[in-house]
Amino acid sequence: MGQHAERGLQPSSFKRTLHCPGWANLVEDVPRKEPSKWAAEGSVAHELNDLCLKQNKSAFDFIGKVGWHVGGKTGIDTSSGKTGKHLLFTIDEAMAEACQIYIDFVRGLRDRLVGCIFETEKKLDLSWIVPGMFGTGDFTAIEPLTTIYVVDYKHGAGVPVDIGATVGDNEQTTIYALGTLGKDNPHGVSHVEATIVQPRASYAGGVIRSVSYRVKDLYAWAFDVMKPAAEASKRPDAPLASGPWCHWCPGAETIMADGRVLCPEIRKQALEKVEIMFPEVVTVDEIKARAAQLPGESLDYILERMDILKLMYEAAQAEAFSRLRSGAANAPTKFKLVQGRQGNRAWADDGAATNALCIVIDDNDLFERKLRSPTRIEAALKKGGLKPAEVSAVIAPLLAERRAGAPTLAKIDDPRPALPPSAEQMFD
Repeated sequence: MGQHAERGLQPSSFKRTLHCPGWANLVEDVPRKEPSKWAAEGSVAHELNDLCLKQNKSAFDFIGKVGWHVGGKTGIDTSSGKTGKHLLFTIDEAMAEACQIYIDFVRGLRDRLVGCIFETEKKLDLSWIVPGMFGTGDFTAIEPLTTIYVVDYKHGAGVPVDIGATVGDNEQTTIYALGTLGKDNPHGVSHVEATIVQPRASYAGGVIRSVSYRVKDLYAWAFDVMKPAAEASKRPDAPLASGPWCHWCPGAETIMADGRVLCPEIRKQALEKVEIMFPEVVTVDEIKARAAQLPGESLDYILERMDILKLMYEAAQAEAFSRLRSGAANAPTKFKLVQGRQGNRAWADDGAATNALCIVIDDNDLFERKLRSPTRIEAALKKGGLKPAEVSAVIAPLLAERRAGAPTLAKIDDPRPALPPSAEQMFD
């Protein structure tokens, strides 16, 4: 399978293919980068989910274990002796808490659908729509003659993933539904119920959101939208288009030898934006004054394209770091690498430190006890045999009111309700 098929036809990047058919051709010769630490951490979280479901364990059982990601493979604990370039993550309470939400949801689904066909990390064949295309379903359940269930876990915290209300609103979820459904509906179902579980992102619809697709609508989207888009992307003259889908695109992240970003559409949009807002300004005060004079329409224009400029900056920063680190001849001349902030002090050996300190300091000053989180206490109560309603009766009266998240900018079609203006700001 060539670079185009690997990149342009992946379910996770197919939204970009729909909106920017030429992106895969543009980056055909760009080598794949090592996954970011965030992507690698997500892979470890998926591995933890899979282990817990297969071994009937709690995610909290793995706290303190180490997850690794190397050579495209992921595992838990380093006892296997993995060597080479890899990313390591100690599974902490935050990861376990997020994963347990997904695990509990899937287990509840399995308990409800007795006698169904369940699979985790299933390879989904999509070659009957687009040759060479496949995906991986985190969890799938087939209830013959009735419904297929597809559950997708998202570990990301930065961008809430909207599942939408109809086929195609979320391209990746729709493709997973098609991959589980298969050609000619072999299981005779009438609907596919797709669910996204994203515990770490703030979202008005909650951390678990579902949508039901009719089979006939899925097949219509597959052959009227998905297949033509895949075929269009393979044409040598496939067009480029910039937009929100540019995020994480290699064409936006790759810097050429002359210092320009690879994608010409990104360059064009960035130049337009800079010229509109800052045509001749040079100082911080002038920038602020210019922004204060902009009408609302101009602010909309700039904010809608902010991701593009941010991508250019991040790509240039990464390239500058790499060139300075390697001592490249074409490294920046007005920037340098300096030593960052020193890490916090830590004990070289906890046991040796305890033995040395226990003779000169009281135990109450040497150690501290900490109440476990509500999620871990809930898990312990369930493990002890209490039913969900009984657990809630114990826990709910003890919980403090959850703090609201800080206000943040979002596009007008974001499903979260708009906050009213601050009275303090209105009368300032």
